[in-house]
Amino acid sequence: MNLRRSWLAVLLAAISIALAQQSSSPLSRDTDPAIARVIASVPAIDNHAHPMLSPPDDATDRNFDALPVDSMAPQTDPVAYRPGYPPLADAWKALFNVDLHPPLTPQGMEQLDAARAAVKAREGAHYSTYILDKSNIKTMLANRITMGTGVEPPRFLWVPYEDALLFPLNNSGLAAATPDRTEFFALEDKLRARYLREADLTTSPPTLDAYVTQVVLPTLRRQHAQGAVAAKFELAYLRSLDIGNSTHDQAATVTQDILTPMHRLTARLTSSSRTISSISSPRSAGASAWRFIFTRWPGAAATSALPEAIP
Repeated sequence: MNLRRSWLAVLLAAISIALAQQSSSPLSRDTDPAIARVIASVPAIDNHAHPMLSPPDDATDRNFDALPVDSMAPQTDPVAYRPGYPPLADAWKALFNVDLHPPLTPQGMEQLDAARAAVKAREGAHYSTYILDKSNIKTMLANRITMGTGVEPPRFLWVPYEDALLFPLNNSGLAAATPDRTEFFALEDKLRARYLREADLTTSPPTLDAYVTQVVLPTLRRQHAQGAVAAKFELAYLRSLDIGNSTHDQAATVTQDILTPMHRLTARLTSSSRTISSISSPRSAGASAWRFIFTRWPGAAATSALPEAIP
């Protein structure tokens, strides 16, 4: 597993334990002990996390993110994500009963992996809930493609991904902008294909109205029926946030100009038992033409209140 994701698995516990052990700090001396005890006893709500499934499914789990890339362009990690963050030692001790001090040597990493594996073997399908209990987290909002073993209500609440719905056209121009986006758009295409299959489709419908009514809204309704409490977007990873305010007619024209010819060609090729390797479309048909789906389409605004968002 990516080392960074290993740190994320224990970060909240590290922070919670560190705060609880600040009794000698100047800040804690100025805090009413009774108030501090009450605050420390209140279980947290983690409103943004990517929990992995519990054993045995954790070994093959890739649905913890719509963009689960293992390598990204160089960046500067926040202090708490760095391998030498001191409170990690408290988290490792609390979660896995191992006495190690960051940054870890290769031998130390082997010890941590062994200690974590022992806890996973002991807890099994309850491992994810065990982590919440040890971290004093009552509820975690799980940003995942799907839920699964150990990551289930009521302790874990589902937040599915919707970016794939915003990019139903050819995205090669956007994808070519950076190495990261090259990987990202391939993953979004894969997720959109999944949503199409779940809607009993093999390709996007040829018109805007058909796409919204046959793909977008059924996907949101299906997710809500399966327990989704919010909608997750990662748009800033995929394109600029400088998005035009397209009208319905403008977006419909772009869609029809591109998708209708594609459907006609697909029908001809399918009838002759041939397949399409690639179809190009202008970059101008990107996400800006789809903004209205979540901002202007009647009754389908993208908000966290999915019951009100879905007609």
